[in-house]
Amino acid sequence: MSRQRKGKPTSSKDVPMVKPSEISKKKTRKPLIEISEEEQQRLIKESGVLKQIPRPGQVLSVDAGDLEDMTFGEEVGNVLFHVVPLTFLLIMMDMCVP
Repeated sequence: MSRQRKGKPTSSKDVPMVKPSEISKKKTRKPLIEISEEEQQRLIKESGVLKQIPRPGQVLSVDAGDLEDMTFGEEVGNVLFHVVPLTFLLIMMDMCVP
């Protein structure tokens, strides 16, 4: 049973059937503001956005304190800690949902 809005009744003829590929072709939006390419380059240089992106071959420095040293047993325990409840939920949903 489908819900209808108050007012005029809707039918499948009211809804236009359009392929998704055609929708993207139709909706080409204009930018909110027009900025020249020189102005865009100036804003990029002043903001320093490109300096935050790592370059290919650039090694990122990582502190040794950031990485946790976990033993194999701790990793297995963490996996079981997550897998067992999720498996239980999956089995319950499979049994209860037709």
